[in-house]
Amino acid sequence: MRNPLRRWMGFPDRYFRLTLRLLRDPRVPAYLKLLPLASLLYLLFPDLFPGPLDDVTAFFVGMYLFVRLSPQEVVQEYLEET
Repeated sequence: MRNPLRRWMGFPDRYFRLTLRLLRDPRVPAYLKLLPLASLLYLLFPDLFPGPLDDVTAFFVGMYLFVRLSPQEVVQEYLEET
């Protein structure tokens, strides 16, 4: 059984790799690919968007939404590879 702390610490890395794979996949709609790019833009330039969002939180929320809204069969395909 895997250590829960080790699994939790691997979460950002796993989502980041999954996000990169989904960004390159032509089966994922182009409009969804704007979510992680917008969250990265917010991380790099937080003054572009008003409000008290934490930069890192906005980045991970963008990646999470991108993965959740992407075609689930594509997501499962990539998750099974890792």
